[in-house]
Amino acid sequence: MKKKTRLMVIGASTLALVAAGLFGAGMYFYQVAVVPAPKTFLAKDKPIKQTNPLYPAHKWYQSVAKERWTETSAGQNLRLDANYIPAAKKTNKTVLVAHGFMSNKNKNV
Repeated sequence: MKKKTRLMVIGASTLALVAAGLFGAGMYFYQVAVVPAPKTFLAKDKPIKQTNPLYPAHKWYQSVAKERWTETSAGQNLRLDANYIPAAKKTNKTVLVAHGFMSNKNKNV
């Protein structure tokens, strides 16, 4: 009987330790990804290098003429701020490019 009780205590302790570790990791990633606060990994504003395969697209986006569009939510507490780039040829198609959470529309595209 003692052996069975001892195994149950070890199993419960291991399970509690794993659960605490998963909870801690979840809270860490929640703080990093969701909570609005200064992020050190986003603060670095490095210029894009010419060796980067996206360099031509990045330079094009910086130089193309943009129209600023804004839209306010029905509750008047949220505002969407967007850049609109009209197509070179007449079309009924539109492409929507969205940046990540807590980022800047002009910085990371």
